[in-house]
Amino acid sequence: MSLASSVKNRGPMAVLTAALVSTSVVLLLLGGNSFRVYVDVKNATGQMMRLTELQETILHLDEVLTMSARMATITGNASWETRYFQFEPKLDGAIIEAINLIGDSHPKVTQTDAANIKLVEIEKRAFELVRSGHADEASSLLFSDEYERQKRIYSDGLEEFEIAISKFITRKLEENRQQVVWNGLALALLIPLLIISWVVMIRAVRRWQTNLSETNHQLNQQTRELRELNQLLDQRVAERT
Repeated sequence: MSLASSVKNRGPMAVLTAALVSTSVVLLLLGGNSFRVYVDVKNATGQMMRLTELQETILHLDEVLTMSARMATITGNASWETRYFQFEPKLDGAIIEAINLIGDSHPKVTQTDAANIKLVEIEKRAFELVRSGHADEASSLLFSDEYERQKRIYSDGLEEFEIAISKFITRKLEENRQQVVWNGLALALLIPLLIISWVVMIRAVRRWQTNLSETNHQLNQQTRELRELNQLLDQRVAERT
C-alpha cells in the first residue's frame, strides 16, 4: 500500500513543484521589471527636474554676465568685472551639464558654443580697455554690431536649446508612461493566469487525492477479502486433517 501511495503521489508532487517554480520565476520577473520601471521613472524625473533648473540658471546667468560687462564699461567699477568672472564658469558648467543630460548633438549647440566663446572674448577685451582707462572704447565694443550679432546667435541657440530640453522632457515622459502601461498590462495578464493555473492545479491535486483514497479503499477491501479467504482455507485444511 505504501508503494502504491508513493506512485500515486508522484503526479501531484511534480505538478506542485512545477507550479511553485513557475510562480517564483514569474514573480521574480514581474518584481524585477517593476523595480526597473521604478528606477527609470525616478532617474528620468530627476533629470527633468535638473534640466528645468539648468534652463532657468542658464538664462539668468546669461543676463548677469551681459549686465556685468556693460556696467563695468559704464561705471568703470572693478567689482563688476569680479562679478563677471565669478559667474562666467558657472554658466559654462550649466550649459555643459545640460548638453550631457540631453545628449544633443544639434548643429545649433556648436553655433551657440562658438558664439559664447566670441562673446566672452569681446567682453574680456572690454574689461582690458576699462582697466587701461579706455571706457568709451569698451562701451563701443559691447554695443557694436559684431557684439549684437554674436548675441543674437547665442540667444537663438539658447532658444533652440530650450526647445531641445522641452523635447527631451516630453520624450522621457512618454517613455515612462509606456513603461508603466506595459508593466501594468503584464501584471493584469500574468496575475490572472497564475490564479487560474493554481486553481486548476489544486483541483487536479484534489482529484488525485480522491483517486488515491479510492485506490487505498479498494486495496484495503481486497486485503480483507484475501485475509478472509486465507482463514477459510486454513479452516478447511484443519477440518480435513
